[in-house]
Amino acid sequence: MLLTLSDQHKDDLQYLTTVDVEEKLNVPSNTIKNSVGGLVHLLLESAKLALNEIDFQDSVLTLGFSEEAKETLLKAYKQTLDEVRKNLSNVSLSLPHYRNLEWRFDVQVASRALRQQVEPRIVFKLNVVENDTVTSELLQTDINNLAHMVSKLEAALAEMKTNHCRRILRNI
Repeated sequence: MLLTLSDQHKDDLQYLTTVDVEEKLNVPSNTIKNSVGGLVHLLLESAKLALNEIDFQDSVLTLGFSEEAKETLLKAYKQTLDEVRKNLSNVSLSLPHYRNLEWRFDVQVASRALRQQVEPRIVFKLNVVENDTVTSELLQTDINNLAHMVSKLEAALAEMKTNHCRRILRNI
């Protein structure tokens, strides 16, 4: 899988492939800043996509770098890959996620006032984990609301299978 960069990042990296070392010392600071930013972006995107060595080398070669620069970038990529991925996972969204769900079906068949009533309810105990902390939520619903929730969740799952949602998730 080749890494694709935006035109701006390609332009920032293009400077590194065309200029001699002597000329690099007499350049505006903005050009150096953009070049370093382009390199950082290249390494971050490669680490985010977990590119293997061959894909990384192919991506770097398509940007116009020399063999020597490709080897240097590959060495830097391999040295920093684990640390960058660890840091990326630390700054990512930490949302609570599912751990366990227990449920029971409760039915009230009569009361003192109404001897012939039937009130079915479903009680859920939902356990979620957030930052290694397990929290439990007790939820109660009737059959109609449960059927509505099921239909909404099924619609959300169907939406997640669309190309638009897959593209958004890939970019997150």
